[in-house]
Amino acid sequence: MFKSLPILSVSLLAFAVFAGASIGNFGNSKPMISWFPEQVVQDQFPGTAKVITVKSTSQKDLENVEFWITPQLNKYAAVEPTSIDKVEKNKEYTVQIIVSLPTTVKEKKLVERDIEGLLGDQADKDDKDFLKRWDKNKINGLLFVKSDKTIPWFQFWKKDKTKTIKLIQPKPLKITINVKQPSAEVIPVGISLPSSDRIVSDPESTLEYVGDEVVVVFKEGTTLETIRNIISTTGGVFVGSEQRINLYQIRFLGADLSQIDAKINLLELKEEVDSAFRHPLYLGDL
Repeated sequence: MFKSLPILSVSLLAFAVFAGASIGNFGNSKPMISWFPEQVVQDQFPGTAKVITVKSTSQKDLENVEFWITPQLNKYAAVEPTSIDKVEKNKEYTVQIIVSLPTTVKEKKLVERDIEGLLGDQADKDDKDFLKRWDKNKINGLLFVKSDKTIPWFQFWKKDKTKTIKLIQPKPLKITINVKQPSAEVIPVGISLPSSDRIVSDPESTLEYVGDEVVVVFKEGTTLETIRNIISTTGGVFVGSEQRINLYQIRFLGADLSQIDAKINLLELKEEVDSAFRHPLYLGDL
């Protein structure tokens, strides 16, 4: 038994070095990674996709950088780029976070053991408390930067005395998505992109459309009050707009393409409507 103690001691020492390397940066007063903006808060409808652009800067050179989002948000989000070979000190990098919410969003509350099991010692109390803040209409997530770090690694049966690990760099970017429901009163600004579960193919033309949406162009001079009244009486809700060209995206929840075509015919009977048509996927290029 006692003959195994030196090996055991070396193993514990190696573990201590590894653990110290993994969490050491979280005690620093100055974060290694800075973000602009420092926190993201975004309102978003179910069934839509949005692109969030942020800037990231490191206080030192980093190698083999990867971006990692905590699972609660990762279900709905992707990062572009996913990795960077070399990050230069004090150089600003652009990172895009693509958030796509399905038509139905259901979130469960994270409990203490879930967060500890997920982050352990690789995040501070403030970050963990952020993930604990649960609301059925909010999705909270952290975007971390991971990079390679070489640490001492003592093993008698190997010549190599070092090991490369993935080190989480503080501080992560806090992201909050406020899940809002569309209405016939509030008109969002900007073209809305659909989530993939709303895209359907026309069986006759094979062209792809947003299956439950109509694009309406109103005549010049039509007031917002009139526009709201027309959309309300037809049973639609606003999900996007480009008001400089009098264009509005109207969603009819649960509708299929045949029902959408019926809504188009109904809308085109209104004298204030210049045109109404299905939402083709290329609409986002307008």
